[in-house]
Order: sequence, then C-alpha cells, then structure tokens
Amino acid sequence: TDDNVNSLLQRLNWKAEDYVQVKAVGGHTGDVPIYFNKPISIFDLCKYYLDIMGTPRRYWFELLSHFAEDEDEKERLQYFGSAEGYLDVYSYCNKEKR
Repeated sequence: TDDNVNSLLQRLNWKAEDYVQVKAVGGHTGDVPIYFNKPISIFDLCKYYLDIMGTPRRYWFELLSHFAEDEDEKERLQYFGSAEGYLDVYSYCNKEKR
C-alpha cells in the first residue's frame, strides 16, 4: 500500500519524488527489463516492482552481513542467512497477526 511505501521511504530517509535508473553492470545490457529504460521514481519502484512486505530469502541476510559494522549485528545476520537461522526468520515472519 501507499502507507507501507511511505513508511519505508521515511525510515530510509529517501524522497518519494526522487528518480533512479536501473542499469546493468559489467556490460550485461540484456539483463535489465525494457520498462527500466527510463528513470523511475523511488516511490513507484518500491510500490510496483519491489516486494517490500515479503519475507527476505536467506541470501539477503547473507549479503547484509557483509555491510554490518557491529559484530553482534553481523553475527545475527549470518545466523539468519544460515539454514538453521532461516527457520527462525520464517517462523517469526509467518506468525499469526504479522
């Protein structure tokens, strides 16, 4: 919903009206869908193309762990990225009333 997108953008301190352009890296020009040939607002990108309310996959936590500066946070993200830890993430995200 618009409220979810606005809440995310506010939390990240991003402006909904700012525009971004999705580009392929490393010369892989065929990897970007044609509808991303033009700049898109951050709001529209989050609302129509990104699953901001979905449960992230294990790989997401693994990637985030590389950017964590706090050692406890890094360790927790690595745990969530593991097979054992992901079961905790999955059960937390799929609890009733979530």
